[in-house]
Amino acid sequence: MQSSMNLDAIAPLGHIVYLGASAGQAPPVPPSMLIGKSCSMSGFVQYFHQAISGGAEIAETHKALAAGTWRIPIEREFDLTEVAEAHRAWEARELLGRSVIRVGGDL
Repeated sequence: MQSSMNLDAIAPLGHIVYLGASAGQAPPVPPSMLIGKSCSMSGFVQYFHQAISGGAEIAETHKALAAGTWRIPIEREFDLTEVAEAHRAWEARELLGRSVIRVGGDL
């Protein structure tokens, strides 16, 4: 179903990228569906890129986050008492970005 939705949404000559497998394995796609729109599909797993780089990007990422050069956008925040709701929203795929569960203390 997911591949069908992606192929319905993609423009001719477009490219679909699957990132990891957080939603489970990508469904099989018949090549004729790709050929019909002259589109392509690929996947990306961070581990393989980090194996080649030796993880050098990790230190740079931490520096950029600590310096405030990069900021991670937070889509939604939950109180600790709302963990059940957070889990329900995650299972329902209602959370598209980063979410935070506040566990106490000052920010």
